Amino acid sequence: MKALITIKICRSLEDINKIARVAKIIWHEYYSNILTYEQIDHMLRKFQSEEAIAKAIFSKGYRYYMLLDGNEILGYCGVFAEQNKRRLYLSKFYIKKQSRAKGYSRVMLNEVTSYTKELDLDYIYLNVNKNNLQTISIYKRLGFAIIKEKTRDVGGGYKMEDLVMRLLV
Repeated sequence: MKALITIKICRSLEDINKIARVAKIIWHEYYSNILTYEQIDHMLRKFQSEEAIAKAIFSKGYRYYMLLDGNEILGYCGVFAEQNKRRLYLSKFYIKKQSRAKGYSRVMLNEVTSYTKELDLDYIYLNVNKNNLQTISIYKRLGFAIIKEKTRDVGGGYKMEDLVMRLLV
């Protein structure tokens, strides 16, 4: 019998460790055709390591969700409420390769949308690599629209050339 798909808020160092391990798998399987191996490792250290995730949650006020099939983590997302701007930043949104195209993106987005409404915010926004055409297409199917382009320095001599997308809630 298949376990029930659930969403869990990340609240412990054990959860953070699980997310960091899954991030490494997902980033290397997905981004290898967009970014160099060195840039992937740099981004993982800077944004997806245990230390970076713990700092985001415990110091900066981010909320991370884990998508679970029983005890197995299938994916995760991280959000940050910008109350003064009435918006929610969808900072991380990742699903393991074998779990894609099963409707799980919608499950996670529904949880994020509920949180956005709970906080009485107007919209969700995100950044996505402008060369990540498959993911851009998924976000469009989920209701996001492109609102602008943005280039940012992510350190280590790397720049991210992103599209900013928004979903009204």
